[in-house]
Amino acid sequence: MTIRTFADIRVLIETGDLSDAEQTLIRNCKSGEETILGDGERPSGPSLDRTIRADLLRYLILGGCNRCQIHELGVRLAGAWISGRLDLSFAAAKGATGFINCGFEQKIEALQTRFEALNLTGSVLPGLNAQGIRATGDVFLRGVNSKGEVSLSGADIGGELGCQGAELDGAGEYALLVQGVRVTGDVFLRRLKSTGEVHLSGAAVGGQLDCEGAQLDGIGGGALNAQGIQVKQGVFIPGVKSKGEVRLAGAEIGGQLDCEGAQLDGIDGDALNAQGVRLTGNAKLERLRSTGEVSLSGAEIGGQLDCQGAELDGGSGMALNAQGLRVIDSVFLRRLKSTGEVSLSGAEVGGQLNCRDAELDGGDGVALNAQRLVVKKSFFWRRVKSVKGVVDLTAAHLSDLVDDADSWDKVPGLLLSGLTYANLAGPLDVEMRKAWLKKGAKSNGNFHPQPYQHLAKFFRETGHRREARDILIEKEIQQRRAARERWSDERYFRSELRQFVHNESDGAAKKVAARAAKALELSETWVELFGQRFRNTEFAKSRDPMVAQFLQQDFRNQLL
Repeated sequence: MTIRTFADIRVLIETGDLSDAEQTLIRNCKSGEETILGDGERPSGPSLDRTIRADLLRYLILGGCNRCQIHELGVRLAGAWISGRLDLSFAAAKGATGFINCGFEQKIEALQTRFEALNLTGSVLPGLNAQGIRATGDVFLRGVNSKGEVSLSGADIGGELGCQGAELDGAGEYALLVQGVRVTGDVFLRRLKSTGEVHLSGAAVGGQLDCEGAQLDGIGGGALNAQGIQVKQGVFIPGVKSKGEVRLAGAEIGGQLDCEGAQLDGIDGDALNAQGVRLTGNAKLERLRSTGEVSLSGAEIGGQLDCQGAELDGGSGMALNAQGLRVIDSVFLRRLKSTGEVSLSGAEVGGQLNCRDAELDGGDGVALNAQRLVVKKSFFWRRVKSVKGVVDLTAAHLSDLVDDADSWDKVPGLLLSGLTYANLAGPLDVEMRKAWLKKGAKSNGNFHPQPYQHLAKFFRETGHRREARDILIEKEIQQRRAARERWSDERYFRSELRQFVHNESDGAAKKVAARAAKALELSETWVELFGQRFRNTEFAKSRDPMVAQFLQQDFRNQLL
């Protein structure tokens, strides 16, 4: 029976179908009192003394009628079981709407509904469709247990949105859909447990977004999607455990981004995608543990980037992608443990960059990519624990280089071409600097004199003329040695290639490949030319045999 007027309620009373619990609820709603059924705890199912029909509840939430006027405080109900479907779509609730520790038989429909305040704290429901709701005050989903999607997409909330301790299972869909929501106050997702993506993309939050201690399982998709979100007072996800990508790409955050102690598992994707984020405060990634790339590429941070004690595992890809990053203050990589490339290529750091006690494992690739990096204060490369892979400082510019010999000795591959620094605060020992330059002045088999020239310039301008002369002499020695080695490698490559032309065996092919690795520029030209002359391409098969013979002879002549 649909309840629209008090006459409908009178019929239920006369037929004895209106329970004592429902009569109590009506009396309390008229007087403005809260209705607590039983012990007020959440019921496990329907019962005679706890069940409230959804149609009656809707009638009361909307304010009743002239013969049954509801108090301005609205409907406040605790410990009830709501039978049937509660549909408030396109309606306006009178006063507060509160369901504390209630159980709902069916999904709540509240499309485009207007609330003064909505409180579902501790309730169990099969889902909530609150798309486009307008709430003057707060919306509380604290401790809610949902077995279907909770959607607040396009909502406009004048107070705060609180989901602390909620357990949301999207049942194959979104666990929490808050796309495009507008919240004047804070959004609290503390201790939230979700199965399915928590979607906040395009939201605008007037206060803070706080996800402290949440457990987010994106089941193969994103765990938290907050792309393009606008938050005026910071995003807090310390201690969060996520399975699936946490997306903050393009977000605008008025305060800080706090991921301290979080455990983010990207499940074959990025652990944290914060590309292009705009942040006025600090980015705190202290003790963060990630599986998958942590991406801050193109981000702008108004404070510090702090990765102290973080453990970032990017596998064979990037552990930390901070390409093009702009940081007003400092970047701390102290005690960082990385598996995969740490990339600061093209980044600009307004303060210092500190790598003390870092353990960087780039495998056979790059451990630290600092190409075109700009550090306006000090670059600390002291007391580095271990490095596997290449440290690339090509074309980087540092205000102060603060280093030690032991840290550079731990670097198996070093690129220094184009590196400049205004001040050298490390050792001025010439022999140590010669070894440092010898390790870093070669790339792709080519010798680069610039690192020697720049160090000599620094020594000369700071009054160390003898040291400057020694560095320039060493440059000439190494440059001539490199020229001889290059000439020898190219000569042997030509010889092995010529032998291969006469005898195309596997052994000859391996010798050519070994020599080609040492004469890259020459080998690239000749290998391409060799392919045009000898490989079984469709074009080569259609050649006249005499033309093919002339081409092969021409190739041999060029080799000689």
